[in-house]
Amino acid sequence: MYAYSSGDDSKYPVTLKISNTQLFVSAQGEDKPVLLKEIPETPKVITGSEIDLIFFWKTVNSKNYFTSAAYPELFIATKEQSRVHLARGLPSMTDFQIP
Repeated sequence: MYAYSSGDDSKYPVTLKISNTQLFVSAQGEDKPVLLKEIPETPKVITGSEIDLIFFWKTVNSKNYFTSAAYPELFIATKEQSRVHLARGLPSMTDFQIP
């Protein structure tokens, strides 16, 4: 059995799903809006062709970061007048607070 690993025990592999839907966040590359993929049921195993669905969740102090498994140097990010996308950092915001 193979499990995807970041090589860093402080990062957890996750998929990101929109609540009450079957829409999962998919990485598309730097400064490109994330894509929402409709998947009939939550995947139990993710293969190499679906690596764009995996993000690594890391918490530092009270901030949460999500790096893409497909694009390890990129984070899920937000920016004024922009859709959610992948970025390396400023001017995009890459940290999130999760209640």
